[in-house]
Amino acid sequence: MTKKNTHHLKIKTQYFSAVFKGLKTFEIRYNDRKYAVGDQIILQEVDRLGCYTGKEIIAVITYLTDYEQKENFVVFSFKKINEKENSFEETEKTYSKNKRSSIEKTFKSL
Repeated sequence: MTKKNTHHLKIKTQYFSAVFKGLKTFEIRYNDRKYAVGDQIILQEVDRLGCYTGKEIIAVITYLTDYEQKENFVVFSFKKINEKENSFEETEKTYSKNKRSSIEKTFKSL
């Protein structure tokens, strides 16, 4: 049985709104995270300055393909599980955790 991963992904407000409304159900992403069907994604809204707003959508990847994409890019569809708005403290905690995780991955690969 393959372990499923959770991916925290930044998403700009205009795209976050479309996902929230159910109009956008896919993402095109650089595949540096080895996305897989069944993985959970946490779409975290960022404003025009790239700062977290505290709004999140949790979803699961339902389909994945690299067909007709640039090298190392994939398209995946997803199904929303839920939406939430975090407090400032929760947003800062998530940001710090993501930064720490990114740094740890970098050092492990060295």
